[in-house]
Amino acid sequence: DRRVSWDLISVIDPLLTLPLLVMVVVGMIRRSKRWTISAICWVLLYLGCCLGQQQRVLQQARTIAESRGHEMTRITAKPSFGNIVVWRVLYEHEGEAHILALRAGTVMEVMGTSRAKIVRAGMVDGVVPGTMVAKDIERFAHFSDDWLVWHPEKAGILGDLRYAVRPDRVSPMWGILVDSGRPDVHVSFHSFRQVRGQEWGELWKMICGHR
Repeated sequence: DRRVSWDLISVIDPLLTLPLLVMVVVGMIRRSKRWTISAICWVLLYLGCCLGQQQRVLQQARTIAESRGHEMTRITAKPSFGNIVVWRVLYEHEGEAHILALRAGTVMEVMGTSRAKIVRAGMVDGVVPGTMVAKDIERFAHFSDDWLVWHPEKAGILGDLRYAVRPDRVSPMWGILVDSGRPDVHVSFHSFRQVRGQEWGELWKMICGHR
């Protein structure tokens, strides 16, 4: 049941998708292998750039953690929505998740930081081990790679910290509602993907290098 993720690119990245789409369509219309080869080369080139960006970000995060006197037990870095300039980095130190929004431009910039207490699947207050709720939490923790935190704005929501619209904020994009008073009832899944215009504006400012 081991899962592998490279975390090189956002689910939607127009800089990869739009040129690729154009080359594929032109290749189909002209029945030309040259456009197909060009599309493949573009994907490899762009993903190579993504890998380079990711390694820069991880190195900067390690440097920041070291300067804080933190000993990282694990670290992960993912690009923010639709770009490979601003990245969301999580690292764990003494049971806390430290969140860094790093802008990997010509120079590395810290665009924001925050932190949250990590919730362990078997240590949720009021949840009895072996119950349906406990098993659901363990399953959600597995698929969230154990990056669980309580949602700061939604009571009772245990969220997946890896994904948020603002790369410097805690607020998860989805989570499960934990009701310890109903131990034999499955938890419910909740998504918070509706994004306010202000949040898009703040992300765009980060991408452009404006804090």
